[in-house]
Amino acid sequence: MKFHFILISFIILNKITLKNELSPNNFLYKDTIIINFRSGGSVFISKDGKILKNNQKWTILYNNELYEFSGGTDGNCLSYYKTSFDSKRIGFIVGCEKEGYEVKLNDGKISVGGDIVDFGILKDKAFIFADGTIYIYNLKTNKEEKKIKNISELGMGKILCNNNFCVFSDLTNKLIIYDSLGNEVKKFYNQKWIYVSLLGLNNDYLIFAHYNFREGGFVNLVNLRDFSILFKKGMSYVEGDNTACIFKNYIVLIDGENIYKINFNGIVEKKINLKTQWIICSDNLIVSGGLDKDKNVYILRP
Repeated sequence: MKFHFILISFIILNKITLKNELSPNNFLYKDTIIINFRSGGSVFISKDGKILKNNQKWTILYNNELYEFSGGTDGNCLSYYKTSFDSKRIGFIVGCEKEGYEVKLNDGKISVGGDIVDFGILKDKAFIFADGTIYIYNLKTNKEEKKIKNISELGMGKILCNNNFCVFSDLTNKLIIYDSLGNEVKKFYNQKWIYVSLLGLNNDYLIFAHYNFREGGFVNLVNLRDFSILFKKGMSYVEGDNTACIFKNYIVLIDGENIYKINFNGIVEKKINLKTQWIICSDNLIVSGGLDKDKNVYILRP
């Protein structure tokens, strides 16, 4: 007897086409969808697809409250923000491609610059990456506590932090998990990788992807309790911010052509063909959309 597995599709609740170019810096707040536009401004959308409010500036979630922020890109210049995992601390990246960029925290009392920068925030520490070096700052004293040099041969990097760890990718072949003191607790490295990307992080799990020319792309789900890999799945993926969601026993992932629901055994349980570049989730809502000139936003049921 043969058994056939029927792949269930996501249900699209609503589709909205907006007027302005989109960014990936979007979030859900009390069942309201907040979309920040690429060049500034934002829009509030209800879960049934109705436009509730337009703002002239970006809307950001900080310390569980909504604030306006002059964010976005203007030519080769950037104004961007990141919060800690619990949203109680905030920092900014500002600058232009020609002059360089700067990470600013604690009202500018902490400032680190470079051509390529990123940062992540723990409870009372900040991990700031600038041109191949990680600087660890104490957010209570505003003082540098540690410097990790030559962490990236090409000077590139990306950082994500939860409440306990900061994860660094050199965007080539190395991914390192650090504790709050800057001690290396786990390293994933493969000389054959030509790209490694951070896709998602919460306090229990990490999603990262790697790629090489011979084998293609793989998505990995890591259990942060023992740093074991729960699954390694060959598939395409989207690099950037807000490209995956982590639930209690499954993840939702985009690859630019499809949205997938994948359980912790690496089995695809749901799939829908939608061309999207970012995704945000709550317990009862999934929102995914395009970037730049692709102005479509889709509201789905998990």
